[in-house]
Amino acid sequence: MLWHKMPQASGRATLRRSERGTLGHPSKALRIFISEIRDRKSPQLLDIGPVIGSNIEFFARMGCKVFVRDLLAERVMETQQGSLPERLVPGTRWGGLPYPDEHFDGVLAWDLLDFFSREEVPSVIGEIFRVLKKDALALGLFCRERSDFPEPCQRYRIADTGTLEHEPFGKGTQVKLLASRLRNREILDAFVPHRVLHFIMLKNNMRELVARK
Repeated sequence: MLWHKMPQASGRATLRRSERGTLGHPSKALRIFISEIRDRKSPQLLDIGPVIGSNIEFFARMGCKVFVRDLLAERVMETQQGSLPERLVPGTRWGGLPYPDEHFDGVLAWDLLDFFSREEVPSVIGEIFRVLKKDALALGLFCRERSDFPEPCQRYRIADTGTLEHEPFGKGTQVKLLASRLRNREILDAFVPHRVLHFIMLKNNMRELVARK
């Protein structure tokens, strides 16, 4: 079975606060992603979330070359300015990734797919997998199923090989974007024909996924 809900653990909360005051949770998806990436020769990664220096340093110590393309900042800017890029990925209102085909060993998509409309998500996934090499991996996070409404944007910090911390994105006023309510079956269907290695609902109702091209 590709999807299941984590069993409840008595006496132990899923979320914990770090010394910085940010919330953290165990992530098997991150552990799987890191385990495969570290076995590759001179891997190249693409992080399409907000820039976090410690995440770049984490993978650099593993011998990775890390590219960062902050799609969250781009989405916020497009929303505020009401403008669209000249080039759009077919089926979306998004300009796509400025990288050649089959360029990366892994993509960290974080929760970026939440901030596209459900009609756009399959095309956005197609663009992400376009830049992945054969057998490369993509890691994604999905918030709890919900109705469409402005959702606070998060940044995800790697605490260790199996723990992610998340904190609000933006200084002062919390940045929010319209988020899509993606059901489990919609998520899995959107990744066809790629192979989903891991898809699980955490105790905090977030869902995490690792898929192979």
